[in-house]
Amino acid sequence: MMTEQSQSPQKRLAKAVRWIRRILIVGMVVTIALVWRNYEFEFLDAERHAAVAGKVRDGAILIYTRIDEDTVLGEGTLVEAHVQVAGSLADRLGRTEGRILSEIRGLPGMVVSWLEKDDERREILLDGRRTFAVLRVTWQEALDASAKIREGPIPAGHFLLINPAVDGEALDSRHVGLVPRAALLRKAGWL
Repeated sequence: MMTEQSQSPQKRLAKAVRWIRRILIVGMVVTIALVWRNYEFEFLDAERHAAVAGKVRDGAILIYTRIDEDTVLGEGTLVEAHVQVAGSLADRLGRTEGRILSEIRGLPGMVVSWLEKDDERREILLDGRRTFAVLRVTWQEALDASAKIREGPIPAGHFLLINPAVDGEALDSRHVGLVPRAALLRKAGWL
């Protein structure tokens, strides 16, 4: 019977390499399972790209994680939200609710103010900084009182979502109002 010391160095090395390969394969399988369980992957389609043009390239792969109470959300975070669409906008779109992909620009406690463009339009300022996002007064008329964007601090538990493509037609808080944290579904990254 051969002892460990009597084996040639090549045999010991081959045995160690086999064990290392097994460990690496098991590690890869576990990693893939964890990624598959915790993340969702989607290709960015043309409709959603209109909202995030300038931040995410066309045809990118979006990587989503679910948002819960422990998820850290900051200014510039790309999120998917379930929103209510009200009034004439709902009539024009043919739906009263939907999912949007947008960027968090205003956090709870940040101060909203206006830069008047004319009687119909106002540019949104956050903590005195320009966002270049223009809000039409008529877009806010049909909204629920708790969702309307007003001058002053953003209420706790609400976020101001503004598309990176501020001139785009895709929905954001200018159309649907402030979005409560509970309506934020997934946080997005991209490749």
